Amino acid sequence: MKPGSGWEQIGFNDTTWRTVSDVCPTLAAYGAAPWLTSVTGFPTPTPAQWLPIAEGVHTYYFRRTFVSDAIGTTKRVTVSGDDVVDVYFDGVLQASSSNWQASATFVFTPSSFGTHVIAIVATNKGGPGGVLIDVR
Repeated sequence: MKPGSGWEQIGFNDTTWRTVSDVCPTLAAYGAAPWLTSVTGFPTPTPAQWLPIAEGVHTYYFRRTFVSDAIGTTKRVTVSGDDVVDVYFDGVLQASSSNWQASATFVFTPSSFGTHVIAIVATNKGGPGGVLIDVR
């Protein structure tokens, strides 16, 4: 179920959302089956872990808010999703991928101290599904 208009925006109230541990109590390390290390362009080594999502046709929405650590510190975001993933930064679409074997990447430089949000919509079209994201 879509969470409502503006879900990818900084000011969206996500306090009633379930946490990742509610949805999936166990994550899979990069390199785990069924994905292994088959994602081209993904940084290695990486501490990122696959968040498995249910088999079948399902769409999930994720948000992570954070306070920027310093003005002008560039961050690189690399993501993969089995099967389709769109990634937003502060409400603006930054990266999309419909091939989990090829990562999508974008960079951002916070222009101010304060709260920012990375929001992801991921759709599994059947079989095992998952989302993998690395921010550095």
